[in-house]
Amino acid sequence: AEHAVAGARIPYAFTITNTGSVTLHDVTLTDKMLSEAGITVDIDWDGSSDAATGVGVLSPSETVSGTATYAITDADIKNGKVVNEATVTGTPDNGEPVSDDDNATTTIEQATPHLTLMKTSDVKLVSGDDAVAGTVVSWTIKVTNDGNVRIDDIAIDDKLTGAKVITDGFDGTLDVGESVELKVEYALTDNDIDGSDVTTKTVPNTASAHGTYHGDKSIQSNEDTDTVDIRRNPSIELEKTVDITRIENDDVKVGKLLTYTFVVRNTGDMTVNATRIIDGIDGLNVTIVDSPLGNGDATLPPDSEMTFTAQYAITQADIDAGKVINTAHAEGELIDGTPIESNTDDAVTDIVTSQHISIDKSVDIEQIDAPHVGDILTYSFTITNDGDTTLDNVGINDDKNGLSDVTIDWSTSSDDATADSVLSPNEAVNATATYAITQEDIDAGEVMNVATSYGDTVNG
Repeated sequence: AEHAVAGARIPYAFTITNTGSVTLHDVTLTDKMLSEAGITVDIDWDGSSDAATGVGVLSPSETVSGTATYAITDADIKNGKVVNEATVTGTPDNGEPVSDDDNATTTIEQATPHLTLMKTSDVKLVSGDDAVAGTVVSWTIKVTNDGNVRIDDIAIDDKLTGAKVITDGFDGTLDVGESVELKVEYALTDNDIDGSDVTTKTVPNTASAHGTYHGDKSIQSNEDTDTVDIRRNPSIELEKTVDITRIENDDVKVGKLLTYTFVVRNTGDMTVNATRIIDGIDGLNVTIVDSPLGNGDATLPPDSEMTFTAQYAITQADIDAGKVINTAHAEGELIDGTPIESNTDDAVTDIVTSQHISIDKSVDIEQIDAPHVGDILTYSFTITNDGDTTLDNVGINDDKNGLSDVTIDWSTSSDDATADSVLSPNEAVNATATYAITQEDIDAGEVMNVATSYGDTVNG
């Protein structure tokens, strides 16, 4: 048969000839194979070479033809051939019946079962908010019976752990030339996603099909692989600015307000939730003033931006430092809870400071009418920080020969919060020293004493 498939038809032709010299009656053709298959041989008695003899009668040399058609079975294909034997009998007017038999063999092409599997991913790339564990991806598997025998008990072998083959409506059988398309579904896992930031990861899926033919013989298809790419490119960017970048003159004072603006942009392909600012100034109250979803919602979709603001009152420490450097970054969470962090950005406000210290010196006796060597003069000093920065290592230089040590009484400081030797802006402290007048002073008619004060800025 051209195609060794069950149901292929073999036509048979029969020719019955009376090769004797006497008329034969009750001429009968017997074909066991056809009979068991329920097939009757159609003998054309009307078309015999001597139609006058009638049905079942052959005169000498008379010939009659018959035909039948047989559909081959799986058993025939398995055997590789169909052998059909027929017998004809007839009875003369006098004597015993005569008979003859003949056979016809049809060689059947051996079964060549073949399954071809083709696998195609339904979505080639999973990205953005879909690139998370739990997202279901799918493949279409097409199985074709391109052999020459029916395949039964067809099943799919999928190597991807966790993949589910959906066979709804498929009975597992493919006739020759038939195809079936099945779905494979798979839920992405954390392992599929991990490490896929910015780069692309691949989920390969390899499958094959198997089945049986001729009842107990196995057939395996080819393997085919197709992939789904996973790309996550989450990214946020922070831009931070301050409304005042330089403070000088009368504006240099504790409590001067600075307003910071923070703009967070989603430059990636994934939504960022719980967007927030982490600022280097402890306790800074940062609030959302403009968000894509409104009402202070901290959700930041791709290609959108969110604006925050905060106010800060400068401190004496800032003034002493000569600038306010405020550094911040943004943080958030992806849809699956993975944290994300922006770049760090800063805003700088320069403070132009003025350092100055003054000393006021007085003596308890300004005029002596009858001076004596050894008379004691007491000097009083008031040191004042009349600049705008804190001064450290504050002291008095008085190089008057014979002057006692200058004693600074830090308990008289006007700012109890500062340490000894430190003067905050506008803070004053008192000091004293004594001096015994000499004959030289009496001869000179006066005692001259000059003192200076000094200090260092706390930042050198």
